[in-house]
Amino acid sequence: YVCVPVYYADGEVCFVDAVVRDLTWTMQMRNQIRSLEHQLKYEHSRKATAENPSGNCKQMDHIKYLIGQVARSDATVLITGETGTGKEVVAREIVAKSNRADKPYMCINCSAIPETLFESELFGYEKGAFTGALNKRKIGLLESANGGTVLLDEVESLPMIMQTKLLRVLQEREIIRVGGEGAVKIDIRFIAASNRDLKAMVQEGTFREDLYYRLNVFTLNVPPLRERSSDIALLINHFLDHFVASLGRGPLRVTDRAMDVLLG
Repeated sequence: YVCVPVYYADGEVCFVDAVVRDLTWTMQMRNQIRSLEHQLKYEHSRKATAENPSGNCKQMDHIKYLIGQVARSDATVLITGETGTGKEVVAREIVAKSNRADKPYMCINCSAIPETLFESELFGYEKGAFTGALNKRKIGLLESANGGTVLLDEVESLPMIMQTKLLRVLQEREIIRVGGEGAVKIDIRFIAASNRDLKAMVQEGTFREDLYYRLNVFTLNVPPLRERSSDIALLINHFLDHFVASLGRGPLRVTDRAMDVLLG
């Protein structure tokens, strides 16, 4: 908004003329663009699944087997592992092999949503629910993914009150928009990812036990690269080929001496 003060002759402020613009439409467009970006990202990754450098070691072969076992069910999957181990890659492979592969896919970073916006972002809101919601209702991220799959990334970062709200969604398979009176049924397959030990967090009292068991229907633990060194050469060559192609450079390879150091 823009404020323009109007003064008396003696210099005192008589009144302030304010021009206020309703940003509801702008926010809705931003959310729609974000949803489309997620869709494009997923479609691109789904086409590249066959070339995905997830690894060929025994641990990754076992994970691929487990993905094949759980993908076509609607069971909630908890993917655990350290930061950078490829949990989102595993989630995309589950989606690509599922019965919902051609349905919406939404990756929600739980640590990136402020607590004050959690409900309105995930559940949406009705017209007039709060200041700024003047013109029309907003469809939330979960409702936008109805019929498809939602990845709750960094789920361990949710405050307790947000965990309670998420638990109800998992239990009832429904949401209530902010300012709404009736529940909206949703058909979503949930996948959660965490780089922390949620069971230990339950014992510490920082993560709800009932939510943990709702998420931990089927668990996939992605081992760090230091525990599967046989995949290092595969990953290095994959990323070299990728960046060489994107930069228009000639073929590059890591020297045997450098590879020996990396495999150390």
